[in-house]
Amino acid sequence: MKIHPIIYKLMFAAMKAVVENLGGAAKVNADLQDQIKKQGSNPHKTSIGNIWNIWHSASDNLMYSDAHPLFQNGKWTRVYPQHPGFDPYAAGNVNDNHIETALKAIAKELGIDILP
Repeated sequence: MKIHPIIYKLMFAAMKAVVENLGGAAKVNADLQDQIKKQGSNPHKTSIGNIWNIWHSASDNLMYSDAHPLFQNGKWTRVYPQHPGFDPYAAGNVNDNHIETALKAIAKELGIDILP
């Protein structure tokens, strides 16, 4: 995995905080199943999209201060402390494929379903 271990640990901790804020892994997985049933969507693509959505919330927490307008107006919820300068892409030739590999590993550790 190209993600630096320190970055991975921060990603894991922030995603865990988001999942807990959403009600835990069982609730996240149940919501995923509901979304697939309601939309008739592709289970694999929807589950990958789900972990990216969790990551976007986690990365917002890592990258932005409470002064950010979306934290100020309540659209975003602070569930993990900001880490100024956090940038998972800064470690060299890291791209979205590397991030997604890390997200899949984190999801597995957290018990979030990645469907076939």
